[in-house]
Amino acid sequence: MATIKFRVIPESGREDLISLFELIKSSKEAGIFNSEEIWSRLPGYVKSNFFRGDKGESIDNRWDFLSWVDALEHCEQEFIDINFSWSGGKLEFNQLSYPSGGVEATEEIVKAFNGKITSNNAI
Repeated sequence: MATIKFRVIPESGREDLISLFELIKSSKEAGIFNSEEIWSRLPGYVKSNFFRGDKGESIDNRWDFLSWVDALEHCEQEFIDINFSWSGGKLEFNQLSYPSGGVEATEEIVKAFNGKITSNNAI
């Protein structure tokens, strides 16, 4: 099992992060991603970490939201769990092939909430 460890998720954002992770996990399991549902669940400060090329926003250094969703949808990963401790948290997933793709997109689940990645043992 691959693990991405992180720190610096504000207490106020943890429930939103868990909710997003569970939505992505269930979407992956069902094989159906609804990008607008995912967008509607993101708090405003998280939305600011993406741009919407489909809405005419200009490209900059942020992820294009639909490209991010596409990477999560098509990566060969099974999302397992996300949990927190007093010092940080970890996101667990299985890589179903090597390379599985989507590792950077999976990290972005945490980074979008201003989390700092401390380790990632995915290949």
